[in-house]
Formats: sequence, C-alpha cells, structure tokens
Amino acid sequence: MFSLKPLKVSAECADIMLQESVLRIITRMLPPAGLPICLFIIVLLSIVPVSVAAGEAGTSSLTALRVGVGAKPSALGNAYTGVAGEVYAIHSNPAGLATMEAAEFTASHSALFADIGVTYGAVAFPLGDLVLGGALNYVDYGGAGQRLTINGVNPGTAGEELEPKAFVASLAVAKKFTPSLSVGLTAKVINVDLVDNSSTAFAMDAGAIWQVSKPLFIGAAVKNAGSSLKFQSESEDLPLTFSVGASYYMENMPLNFYGDVDFPTDEEIGGNGGIEYIFKDMVALRLGYSSSFDAGNGLTGGIGVTFQNWKADYSIQSTNDVFDNVHRFSLSSLFGAEYKDVGPRSKASGGRR
Repeated sequence: MFSLKPLKVSAECADIMLQESVLRIITRMLPPAGLPICLFIIVLLSIVPVSVAAGEAGTSSLTALRVGVGAKPSALGNAYTGVAGEVYAIHSNPAGLATMEAAEFTASHSALFADIGVTYGAVAFPLGDLVLGGALNYVDYGGAGQRLTINGVNPGTAGEELEPKAFVASLAVAKKFTPSLSVGLTAKVINVDLVDNSSTAFAMDAGAIWQVSKPLFIGAAVKNAGSSLKFQSESEDLPLTFSVGASYYMENMPLNFYGDVDFPTDEEIGGNGGIEYIFKDMVALRLGYSSSFDAGNGLTGGIGVTFQNWKADYSIQSTNDVFDNVHRFSLSSLFGAEYKDVGPRSKASGGRR
C-alpha cells in the first residue's frame, strides 16, 4: 500500500535544509552583532510550516483581526509589512516602529460593508533605545435585530437590541539592533462579545525589518499567534498569518512602491501592492490592490493631505454589487517634528519628499 510518510519526511528535511540555507545567507550579509537577529528571523521562518499545518484542520472566525486600519495603509492595499517609521507598524509589523524619530498619534474610522464599523486609535513614541506603542481597535458588527421572547423566557429583555462587537488592545515595543536591522513585538488582548456569549484571547505579533539600502526596506512578520477564542463548547483559532513585504522610495522622484505577500493559515496565499505619488510635500495620491479582499475586485485608492505636523488621509475600497464601497478616514499628528523631515521618504530623497 502506498504511504505518504516518506513524502512527509522528505518535506520536513527540505524545510530544514531551506532554513539552514537562509541562516547561512543572512549570517554572511550581516555583521557579527546581528547574529541574534538572524536566529530571530529563522524562528519566524520556522513558524510558517507549523502554522500552515495547524491551519489545515479548520478556519478562523475572527477575521476582524485582518481588516486594515488607517486610510493610508488601506489605500496602498495594506502592503505595509515592509514599511518603517510609522505608527501603523503596531498593526502591520511592530519592527517598523524602531526607526520612528518623533512621537506620532493617529485616529481612524472605517465604514465597512453590512454596517460594520471599525474605530482605531494608536500612539507610539521613542524612549531611549526603544520605541513604545499602544493601540485600541473597536469593531462594531452592526445591529443584529431585537431579542425575542419565546414561551415567556426572559420577558424582561424582549425588544433589546442585539449588538455584537469586538475589542483589541495592543502594546508594542521595537528596537534597532544594528543600523539596518530592527525587531519588534506586539502583545494583544482580543475580546469578542456575541451578546450572550463572549470570549477573550491573547496573541503576539513578531516582526523584523531590514534596510537593504537607503530607499529599500524588507520586512517579515508573524501576526496573531496565540490562544483560541472559546464560545461555550466551540473553539475558534485566531487568523494566524505570516507576511513578507518590501517598500521602495525612489531617490530622484516623489514615488513610493509597496508590496506584500500573506500566508494565512485558513485562506489562500494573498498578494497586496500599492504605489504613492507625493506632490510638493503636501498631497499624496495612492493606488493599491489587495487579492485577499473577497467582497470586491481588490482595487483601492486614496488621497492624503499634509500640513506641517498634521496629516489627513482618505481611502476607498471597491466592492461588488451587493455591498457599498468601503470608506476610511484618518487624522494623524507628529509631536515635535514635521512630516516632511522624518521617515524613509525624507532620507531617500535627501530631505525632498
């Protein structure tokens, strides 16, 4: 009888050989001080096959953890794993916080389809050699109708509005271990309230970003690794995802390019990308695509307006004929600096955005 065991062993051996090869390559490219970071990256790579194997048994219910936050990332297809120096890194890749030069705050609201709303707020600030950040994400799933009383059960609650919701609180820390390599961690508490049934889970995100050159950044992150949500006798896994991405800031033109590949455990591999054009340090035009958005054709777009230390962003994501388009609005502010003077775009262009 034909057995799959030899194939399984061969696949495991190939995976080990791949990880060892990556380790040798990274070790040669980085200085000796970066060796601990090499090991950290290998741990991230090691999680991928284990995660995929675990995800084959079922799917995740809390897809709200994958919904993009902020109008700027959403307009760029949420291709933000390789982006450094912004407060949105708390959500996309905590290692991106390590290069922040000033404290930043952002608040956003997303009007999704089926009356779902997402309100997000985050702040991050440098503190010595570290950058610390915190975020709150509130998901309102819209009204689910009114409670009915059957055979006189719970008559005092008849007519009560049913409003399921979810709440995610995050704390992040990041550090530059070498001039070109950053690492970050995010700890999250997730609470889902389904009216009469609620559950709390804990999760971690871990990421690394390598600045290959002045305009090029490459990032990797594992997101939502943690406990399951338990509803009575049912248990649901969090949407564990491994992502790799890059961002590139042209030195002689005000153009930025972004790209991501996501490896979720409960869905197919997805690709995201975006392009951004910045006019006179004030107006940003953005266009993106996300293959993981099943309710439409994946196209996204948006605009951003910057004035000194303030920035307002808007994005729109197209959907199919059944749902309305998704709209997001964000307002962000830097403390003690102006946007034109900080971030990878400023460094790549010598101070010209």
